[in-house]
Amino acid sequence: MLLIRTRAGKPSNSTPSYGVVVVVVAVCIRMTSMSVRHSAEYYDRPVTRLHRVYDQIVTNFLRGSSMKQIVGLVLGVSIIAAPVAAQTGGGASAHVAVLKAQAETVRSLVLRTAEKVPEDVYSFKPTPEIRSLGGVIGHIADGNNLLCGMANGEKPNFNQANEKKTTRAELVAALKASFAACDKVFDATTDANASTAVDLFGQKQTRLGVLAFNNSHMWEHYGNLVTYMRLKNIVPPSSELNR
Repeated sequence: MLLIRTRAGKPSNSTPSYGVVVVVVAVCIRMTSMSVRHSAEYYDRPVTRLHRVYDQIVTNFLRGSSMKQIVGLVLGVSIIAAPVAAQTGGGASAHVAVLKAQAETVRSLVLRTAEKVPEDVYSFKPTPEIRSLGGVIGHIADGNNLLCGMANGEKPNFNQANEKKTTRAELVAALKASFAACDKVFDATTDANASTAVDLFGQKQTRLGVLAFNNSHMWEHYGNLVTYMRLKNIVPPSSELNR
């Protein structure tokens, strides 16, 4: 038998009443927010507020709060959930929006790294046989140009020119240019071509699949940059929010 908490704060074996409804609604809120939170920025998008409302509903229910208090929170969800639902419409556009939001998150971290690290650290290599810090930044730009071009159905262009650049001005400009090139591919992705088969190093992938792979590539090498920065006692941009 499901136990619910009465207003007096004591468990009851009575037939489930509003408590069950509140829990079900709260779980639905949690599942909805989790299903789309990867498309939202962490701090100030509606999806984060959905998580906070969920926590408030469950906490108030377990504390035996009044029905009016809990219902007020549940009704407030409708105001928050509407824009979240709008962000995740049907068709390919919803998936494109998610992938582009993910891309913008890691792009920001890479760009802030390029702008934050002292220019004399760009040549730093943890071991001699690997890329320098600046080389990793340039490699990310080159990877964007290569992979987004392939997502667009173009033949692979293995150009490593940006990896050889050494100054902040050159590398920041290279990053921004590569982001703009990828944005053109994102913007040109529609329901009609999102699932179009394209070649990815001998494998058949979809246009969206290659864009997702490029996001993974950027995250992989941002992870490299984090290690480089830590070795130089530099706080990575992704850790600044926690300080």
